Amino acid sequence: MALDDMLINTCDLYRYTPAQDVDGGSDPTNCYPVAPTTAGIACSAQQDGMTREDSVIGRAGASNTWEVFFSTPPTLKVNDKLVLNLPNTTRTVFVLPDMDEAGRGVAYSVTAAERL
Repeated sequence: MALDDMLINTCDLYRYTPAQDVDGGSDPTNCYPVAPTTAGIACSAQQDGMTREDSVIGRAGASNTWEVFFSTPPTLKVNDKLVLNLPNTTRTVFVLPDMDEAGRGVAYSVTAAERL
């Protein structure tokens, strides 16, 4: 079975571009384009786990981590947004710092977090 036969999902890439608000701080509402930078990228997305995070001020948060596999090296950067097109649903995830865990140049994986 060829690798491309195992890439049963697609994703849309929205490139992260830092933006500033009027006070010079970070503006998270303007960091992503309205239309995808690249659409329909073949991939295989697998949920990797869920973590619970407690902040310093006592707020609880959670995030799902996903492993997204590609057949060619993706040109993704930290905080790029991927919309995973899964059967009957979509998930929005954000790219975390990457590694080539396969190590052989055969498959490329990216770890991404779904912020809940």
